[in-house]
Amino acid sequence: HSFPTRRSSDVTGVQTCPNPAQQYLMVETSAPANGQPVLCRVYDLPGRFMPQCTATAGEHNRILLNIAALRAGVYLLECNGKTTMFVKTDN
Repeated sequence: HSFPTRRSSDVTGVQTCPNPAQQYLMVETSAPANGQPVLCRVYDLPGRFMPQCTATAGEHNRILLNIAALRAGVYLLECNGKTTMFVKTDN
């Protein structure tokens, strides 16, 4: 059987680029409306909370997340209750 494929953003409502990323991650979320606070939390795979970033959504609900301080690895990004994964590579 073949199953339809979906981009992670279709399921989660959070889109990231570039992925993998080195220093900055552009995050686009479908909620909330433009101008409302967007709370993003980063967790490593064991669930440890990494530094959080609070920003105001700009055009198309995009924010820039500085990930330079993170070690290389796979992380979970939660923005206003919607979650996706991203990969941090060495600088």
